[in-house]
Amino acid sequence: MTVSIPDANTIREIIIGPIPARDILRIKNIKNIEIESIFITNLNGQILKQFDSSITQLNISELASGIYILKILSEKGELSKKIIIE
Repeated sequence: MTVSIPDANTIREIIIGPIPARDILRIKNIKNIEIESIFITNLNGQILKQFDSSITQLNISELASGIYILKILSEKGELSKKIIIE
């Protein structure tokens, strides 16, 4: 699954997977976007976990099975992606 943050000159890709996930969710920042923060919310927008912006493997083992939103804030804007945890 590939999601993008638009830029005036190019599309910068961030790959998130695996989906569905179990214990670890990986983020691959192909174009090295400067990420400011990463967090996971429930569907009501409540922040459940926040991660260091430099982490590429997110430990999600503490979260119950279900649907969540992964949010990545960067210098280019905000990326929100639905994730499924088994």
